[in-house]
This record gives sequence, C-alpha cells and structure tokens, in this order.
Amino acid sequence: MSKHGATMQKIHAQLDEWDAEIRKLEAKARKAGADVRSGYVHALDEFTRKRATVKQKLRELQDAGAESADEIKAGLDEAWKDLDERFTEVKAKLARVLSS
Repeated sequence: MSKHGATMQKIHAQLDEWDAEIRKLEAKARKAGADVRSGYVHALDEFTRKRATVKQKLRELQDAGAESADEIKAGLDEAWKDLDERFTEVKAKLARVLSS
C-alpha cells in the first residue's frame, strides 16, 4: 500500500467514527427538543461543509498522479485539521446544550 493509501484509510476510518458519534449526538438532541437542536445547528452545518471538503480532497488524492499527490496531500492535511477542530467544537457545544 502506498503512503497515501494508508493515510486515506486512516481518514476514512476516522470519518466513519465521527459520523457515528454525530448521529448519536443528534439523536440525543432530537429527544431533547427543537430548542436544543437550534443551539448547535450552525456548528454542525459547518462541520458538514468541512467534511465535504475533506472528502473532495480524498477523491483528488486518489485520482492524482505521483507528481501532484504530495501537493494534494498538503491540502488534505489542512482540510483535515480544520475538520478535526470543527468536530471537537460541535461535540463540545452539543454536550453543553444537552447538559443545560
């Protein structure tokens, strides 16, 4: 497996884990009511947009030739960092909203 292939597998696995966690948090928020959901919907929307950016970068990396793969990987790393930060924020915000 190429070095980029291992990175892609790791990212896909983490995305799957985060998706599952987000679904669990959303289910708790739905049970708590609309006022709770409105408290984190913006952060979740931004997470979703950043997730789409990471998915696009993964597709680009998968389709890239060897000469452009490292450049795409750098963009993927930056998008991944943004997504990781957003996930942490969404999770923390929803935890605060659900506990109040």
